[in-house]
Amino acid sequence: KIIIWFTEPLEPKFSEIRVLDLKGRQIDNGDSSVDSHDSRIMYVSIPRLSEGSYTVAWKNVSMVDGHNVRGSFIFSIGVPSSDLLQHDLPEQSLFQYRAEPIVRWLLLLSALTMFGALFFEQMVISPILARRPSHSAMVHFKRLVLTRIFILICIAMSIFVLASLAQLIYQTSQTYDTSIYGALGSNIVSVLIDTNWGRIWLWRMVIFLLMFPLTISTLRYKSTRHHEIIKSVSIILGLGILLTFSLTSHGAATPEISTVAVINDYFHLLSSSIWVAGIFCFSLTTPIVINTLTGSMRRHLMSSLMARFSLLACISVAILAVTGLYSAWAQVTVLSALEVPYGRALISKLVIAGPLLALGALNFLW
Repeated sequence: KIIIWFTEPLEPKFSEIRVLDLKGRQIDNGDSSVDSHDSRIMYVSIPRLSEGSYTVAWKNVSMVDGHNVRGSFIFSIGVPSSDLLQHDLPEQSLFQYRAEPIVRWLLLLSALTMFGALFFEQMVISPILARRPSHSAMVHFKRLVLTRIFILICIAMSIFVLASLAQLIYQTSQTYDTSIYGALGSNIVSVLIDTNWGRIWLWRMVIFLLMFPLTISTLRYKSTRHHEIIKSVSIILGLGILLTFSLTSHGAATPEISTVAVINDYFHLLSSSIWVAGIFCFSLTTPIVINTLTGSMRRHLMSSLMARFSLLACISVAILAVTGLYSAWAQVTVLSALEVPYGRALISKLVIAGPLLALGALNFLW
């Protein structure tokens, strides 16, 4: 047998080993399978081999994050062949499609914005307005603020749907090693049903479909006695959407500490959502305060807005720092790993976060 051990559980239907001779002919018994007791092990049986060199070509799909990885190695029986020809697969690039990282970014940003904007309205805007008298200026202010937050969330939801569909097509294309057009149809259904990544994708979309009408109703229609309950349910569903990202994250694929790493990743996403979407909403709300209110009302509302948002931002940044350090410790296990794309992305994130924190401090103090 040829047995290969991996660090993550594999999707049996989309993982296989092939053994080739120097002429590229497959010489294994065609019974490649993933171990039923430990899905991190894959093997294939081979007949009695003559002396010479052979190539083992393997491919897999992770059961955790859906990543498609392939590789190969050579082994020899007796003296290695002098004309070694490794029937290797082409070197695998980080992304099969140039647009893939953009799609991932848009999907994550839209999900963070959906939840974070709802959270901002619930934890910052509503408490401030509840303490203010309901005269015409405040009513006008509330309508403008809710309208802008509503538009922001609608844009985020639209991007979320489009990016989710694009990600599904990319995932299917990579899983079946086919073109974008070849990924359409029954192959997509197979990915959704037969892979853990696909099932979590389905759960994410089901939660979104439940969240969508509740979010629209809570922002566009007049308050009723059930208004706060609906808003709370919508926020809980937003939490569920963020959880689906953590369940297919690098943290979930970290051996030994996957449960802690998933929880850590979830709080990292949650604090990112509150901070980033909070900045969006704060930037949309501030001009309305300045342009629609005057005198002491404007000063009091602005100071209340700043105080509440700054408190949430400071807590979020503190959680981001702690969870980010843990993720770096779990993923970048040696300093040389900082040279790989993940490490470079981590360094870039820290470089960007510095000026962002400085601007936040300036905004708070001034």
